[in-house]
Amino acid sequence: MLSVIGLAFCSGSVSNIDAFDYLIYNNKPITFNENKQTTRLTTQCETIIQRLLTVNHLQASQVSLVLLDERLNHQVSFFSGGLENAGSAFASSETAYSLVDALKLSQQLSVNTGHPILILSVNQAQYDGASGLLVCDHQVISSVAALAACHIYADIDDAVERCNDNLADNISDFVLDNKLSVSQVESLVIKQSTAAQAGTHQQACLGAFEYLSTKLNCKQDKSTLLTGIDNIAHCTENFSTVLSLLATVLCLDQHYRLASNLTFPDQQGSLPARWQNSAFYCLEQATSYLVAKNVDKRHLVSSHLNKNSQQLLLLSKGKTAQVNNGFLAQHDNKPILFKAPTIEGLLQLLAQVSLLNPTIEFIEFCLQKNQQAKEIKGSVYCVVLIADSFACLNEQIKLAKAGIEKAAENQQTWKTPQGSYFSGKLVDFDQADKPLSFVFPGVGALYVGMGKDLLRLFPDAYQTLTDISDDLAFSLQDKLITPRQLAKLEPRQAIHNEQRLRSELANIAEAGVSYACLLSYIFQQVFSVRPSSAAGYSMGEISMFAALGCWQKPQVMSQRLRQSPIFTEQLSGALKRLDDLSLPEDRKHWESYHLKATVSEVEAVLDGFPDVFITIINTAQSLVIAGIPEQCLALAKRLKVRAIALNVPNIIHCDLAKSEYENMKDLYSLPVNKVNAYKLYSSSCYLPVPITEKAIAVSISRCLTEQVDFPRLIKRMAATGESVFMEIGAGKSLSTWIDKILSDNATPVTCLSVNQKNTDDYKAILKTVASLISLGFPINLAPFFSGTLIRPVNKQPESVSVF
Repeated sequence: MLSVIGLAFCSGSVSNIDAFDYLIYNNKPITFNENKQTTRLTTQCETIIQRLLTVNHLQASQVSLVLLDERLNHQVSFFSGGLENAGSAFASSETAYSLVDALKLSQQLSVNTGHPILILSVNQAQYDGASGLLVCDHQVISSVAALAACHIYADIDDAVERCNDNLADNISDFVLDNKLSVSQVESLVIKQSTAAQAGTHQQACLGAFEYLSTKLNCKQDKSTLLTGIDNIAHCTENFSTVLSLLATVLCLDQHYRLASNLTFPDQQGSLPARWQNSAFYCLEQATSYLVAKNVDKRHLVSSHLNKNSQQLLLLSKGKTAQVNNGFLAQHDNKPILFKAPTIEGLLQLLAQVSLLNPTIEFIEFCLQKNQQAKEIKGSVYCVVLIADSFACLNEQIKLAKAGIEKAAENQQTWKTPQGSYFSGKLVDFDQADKPLSFVFPGVGALYVGMGKDLLRLFPDAYQTLTDISDDLAFSLQDKLITPRQLAKLEPRQAIHNEQRLRSELANIAEAGVSYACLLSYIFQQVFSVRPSSAAGYSMGEISMFAALGCWQKPQVMSQRLRQSPIFTEQLSGALKRLDDLSLPEDRKHWESYHLKATVSEVEAVLDGFPDVFITIINTAQSLVIAGIPEQCLALAKRLKVRAIALNVPNIIHCDLAKSEYENMKDLYSLPVNKVNAYKLYSSSCYLPVPITEKAIAVSISRCLTEQVDFPRLIKRMAATGESVFMEIGAGKSLSTWIDKILSDNATPVTCLSVNQKNTDDYKAILKTVASLISLGFPINLAPFFSGTLIRPVNKQPESVSVF
């Protein structure tokens, strides 16, 4: 078995492996610039070699070189002309003419020499683009001290090359030879040399997995992602194969699943039944891979189809929570800060930039301006502009010059669709106790596609999540948040997926807690934001206590939620609590509805609907009722208002739930940590809750069995001086409601949401960061500008003999 201990890439338009990773994940084109001169390609090869040797503290003499050449039909090879001296400094140099041959040769060389092997490949079609893989036999790594500290990005367990006359048999035989089941092949990654081969390749995958399912007698559930490397073109065959391998290694190392543009319609445009019934699903957008409890190793099969052969690779990686990357820093949009003690001074700073003829790179300019802003002390006005280039920045400056003076006069915010933000206030960045409240939404806020990029942007959070759950795929409801499908859904199907997500209260409760912990980690640990208080809306109270570190072992809560009959049978799921009502069987259903109405309006007619309850008051003009659907709809009709079903069938926040009060206290009784930094408010008492095991259990149990008056909770917090509210969870409903609740507050308030549906995670986070900075919170901006997925080896100090 070969282990990949180094990987590198560069071309005229893609500078390094981090940029390559960013493009692969986002399915953006990786282009090559045609250049028939060897000079640039030679330089790119030298860059690749230097990078791989340097990060692993290796000399060329400690490495053997395998040149992966192309069969060029009597054309002059680059390796024989442009890189004739490449092998001279290495321990040895060999040539291979297919990736499989290169891997087999590397295995043999590594075992025989005890050396790692550098496989070097170049794009001889355009004479632009070089890639390298540093590989080593797994046993050699274990036995050689100098290699033991190398990071293993992935293992290449098997590699075969077959004639391409029976692709399906090749795939099925390969899976069987490696003793894998259908469900163990987490992803099948395909790449072909020509577009004309795509349909044949896909059909071969389908036939192979149909055969495997029959032979292995396994149910064909949607267990395997079928995806393709379809954003790389205009390159030679072997180079293309190496790039496909690089992409597959990155999927494993960086914990993600690739999207693709694969389509499977028949001549009538519908999805054939064979595909619908297959083990395959596809992704329109790449997303994080979440490991399940019973999965110790992730297996990916890569199938690359050339003109005359099919190359099959099996790659794997064991369970790990350690991930490093530069994905956040690869995004184009950056925050640029400008501070001044007066509005006039701020406008002068902006004018100087707009007149500037830049002589430095845009990123360097951003870093310089942010450092200059950081050094300005005292009370200042701060505007944060979001831009991806000097041209974009000048556009934002024009808008700022037209808007920030008026905003300051009226003590109002100024912002742009790009994300630029000005609070309109004088702020002191040195003030340590600025009021800031985290507010956690309820479980109904979750949506399909929630947070797909969060773990890619903030990979350190993997460790935090694994500390609270031994099954990330379940805790984050992977199959519901990322549905297993083969084609883009019709609107009706999309609605059905949203309903499925909300159908089991215990499941979405755990997911809500997990996302709350993830987002809290991001803002507290990555950006150094410290709240002064917090509150939760409905089951958001559970998220609050878990995310802010009140429980010593929050993973115990996850285990209890999955097993508790409270939320799997009584108040959700089977809804057995309804058995106590004298209702016909066909009416034993429960639903919650949003109404635009006041409490007094609903209470005036409530006596006529005995099985309807006011469960949550959102604002003075908005509330939630729950009960028997027929009665809820009849009540809404009586009031002549629309009842919007929330599709969260759970019996909480009403008298019927009180039968489970004592059981809830047991469920939520967990040993606590001493958390003194926050005031944690509960709708059970509309006051801060003492951080004790009993107080928290009572607080949650009362909250879930009594009506929630959200305006009362928020007004109580605002009365103590809270003026900035951040919604830590899915959507922006709470921030919208808080704006309405506190619209006439004596002190103006700011409401922020860190996640919005149909807004990518990076943009949502960046907008929130810009707002916090302009409000005077000192944010750590380093992650926006630096980071890499490459893990340099920590060089061991040489031992010194003492006589």
